[in-house]
Amino acid sequence: LIDAVYERKFDVHNPFFFQTKGEEIRLLRTLGLDSVIKDTVTCWGYPNQMCAYKYTNHCGYCIPCLVRRVSLIAAGMQNNDDQYLVDVFGPRELLTEKQLLSVEDLACFCQSFSRLSKTELLYRYPELVMIESGKGSASDGKLDMIIRVYRKFAEEFLYVVRHLGSDLIIDSTENSKEQVVPSSILV
Repeated sequence: LIDAVYERKFDVHNPFFFQTKGEEIRLLRTLGLDSVIKDTVTCWGYPNQMCAYKYTNHCGYCIPCLVRRVSLIAAGMQNNDDQYLVDVFGPRELLTEKQLLSVEDLACFCQSFSRLSKTELLYRYPELVMIESGKGSASDGKLDMIIRVYRKFAEEFLYVVRHLGSDLIIDSTENSKEQVVPSSILV
């Protein structure tokens, strides 16, 4: 689209494409920029949903909020984070169905990446081969790097769940989507 608007070819390069958010956040610390994290907003609901809340810009249960929180905790920088309206890693009985579903879906995704082989992942998530530059296919090397990023984030997510003592890890088998498995069983 941008090529058409400006009638010339643009190439966009993302130097962080093969890094998790946790790895990016560690880089901020190395550069002495960790204080800017509190000034950033990640939430899907911002500003429309979140402007009603005085002390936070983050709902805590949308995927961007979950990735942000997991990444900051995994990087050891949770003290640089904003507050969240909802703590999805707290007692599950305090969560609505929508909030619980969001974190359980992410948990299932992370369990898939921590347990499945490359072939099984490509069968379950065929869109992986289309990620590279939107060209519809990925070379083996880049595909391996993409899978590495998702596996690393899965490690970060599972670490955070164990670190916080949450019971929200679910069994990722197809026929037991609702069954909660205590995280101690998965270690």
